[in-house]
Amino acid sequence: MRAAILCPGPSLKTVEGRKSKVEGTDYVIAVNRAVLWGPCDYWSCPDVHTFAWLVKAGGVSWQPTLVCLRQIHRVMLERYRAETERYGFFARGQINFEAPNLQWQRFGAHVAIAMACHLGASTIDCYGMDLAGTEDADGFAHPLQRREPERWELERRLFGELVELLDGRGIELRRVGVDSERTQEVTG
Repeated sequence: MRAAILCPGPSLKTVEGRKSKVEGTDYVIAVNRAVLWGPCDYWSCPDVHTFAWLVKAGGVSWQPTLVCLRQIHRVMLERYRAETERYGFFARGQINFEAPNLQWQRFGAHVAIAMACHLGASTIDCYGMDLAGTEDADGFAHPLQRREPERWELERRLFGELVELLDGRGIELRRVGVDSERTQEVTG
């Protein structure tokens, strides 16, 4: 089974078929504002300010299942009940993913990787996972987003640890279309 994870980094612009499902995948998981890029099955949205921004922008026409903490979902329901109820909900704590000593719950992209494993993926392609910079693929930069070099170094280290862990389980995890010293680059 093949999963595509759409992250909002600048290289997401290179993904063909915007507003359509990534070709050859069984399911798509969008991370944060990448949900705007096109139809997805799941939406890893770990924070309320990203959800609030999307609500104010009019939402999306598809209805992915939200993947977030129960506490975050409760806040979304309190503040944006009608909009939140449009989407299914999968509590992050329900994800069956064993990774001792890895803080995969910390960032939305890593939660999406764990969700892909939970769903049975044997190949996980991550698009727009630049792990650098301050703006999203569409040029948006929110003042509440932490986009400093220290954060990206932490995410890169965790991603590398996930690559090693999943490789040992026979699961291929790769960043697509991004220059990377630590992971395989795929161009097509």
